[in-house]
Amino acid sequence: MAKISVIIPVYNSENYLEQCLNSIINQTFKDTEIICINDGSKDNSYNILKEFSKKDCRIKIINQRNLGVSTARNKGIDTATSDYIFFVDSDDWCEPQLLEIVYHKAVDTKADVVVIAKNIFQNEIKISDTTEKIKNFINDRKSNCFGEVVSVVTDKLIKKDFLNRNNIRFISNIKAGEDTAFSIELVNNNAKIEVIPKILYNYRFLNKDSSTYRNNLCDYIKMAEYLLSAKKFAHIQDCYKNIIINKMIGGVRFWYRTYNNLPKNNDNVKNLIKFKKFLLKNYNEDIYKNSQAYIELNNYIKEYQKQKKFFYLENKRKHKIIHLGNLKISFKKHTK
Repeated sequence: MAKISVIIPVYNSENYLEQCLNSIINQTFKDTEIICINDGSKDNSYNILKEFSKKDCRIKIINQRNLGVSTARNKGIDTATSDYIFFVDSDDWCEPQLLEIVYHKAVDTKADVVVIAKNIFQNEIKISDTTEKIKNFINDRKSNCFGEVVSVVTDKLIKKDFLNRNNIRFISNIKAGEDTAFSIELVNNNAKIEVIPKILYNYRFLNKDSSTYRNNLCDYIKMAEYLLSAKKFAHIQDCYKNIIINKMIGGVRFWYRTYNNLPKNNDNVKNLIKFKKFLLKNYNEDIYKNSQAYIELNNYIKEYQKQKKFFYLENKRKHKIIHLGNLKISFKKHTK
């Protein structure tokens, strides 16, 4: 039985998949199984997986229709036979000693979770890394750097027995922020966490098209509301609860800040206003009113509402409406 199961959900990753797989099969730590879940890819990803599996018998391929990353990761967990699990995204890559370093750290410290630092790339350019945040977390586990530890799952070695004993899995009906919800479950079940302030993982942030953005904004809000409403959340220590609430607001901000070049449309702003009302109803505003993320959210909404008073375009199914002050001009859409 292998000591580490590397779980890689794959969806339309043909441009990056070879680099990802090479970085895993060439690890200095060889006692691994590599579980690749092909999540209904429509490009050449599956063929790439098949070619690699012929070269390396550690690679197992699971095919499923497009059910999303959460379902794919859950299938990987249930398939895994190793003591430890490490998640990798199919467009990322790992440093050669990653698995060796995290495995020995976990065994030596009897940790349930080992967190590493990572590089973050956008358009093949490094834009930041998490080294300092991980270092700060070592010195003060109740600091805002706690948010970095619960952000993603691709920087963590996790003991499989801990997941099974606490019935921790990804929420399959949430499409954005599912890794944050998963990681918070680790903390909420008192996982013993050790950290390594060494960059061993390379995270590639890819630009998404506008339709994906609209779905993800709504899904991220759904995830935040689910998590903050859950009974389990009530038992998290207050020092962590405040950080998590701000993390959720920051996650929502991430989407509209990243795609701020898109038109401010009714649906996006309605979702943001709904989320703001949810926060005001359920939590004391003192927790987050001074956070930069909340201030930006407010400014985004106010800017849209100010513009809307004078001029905006509303799309209906069969016609368009131009709003100019109190004047409404309706146009039928041209159909061929």
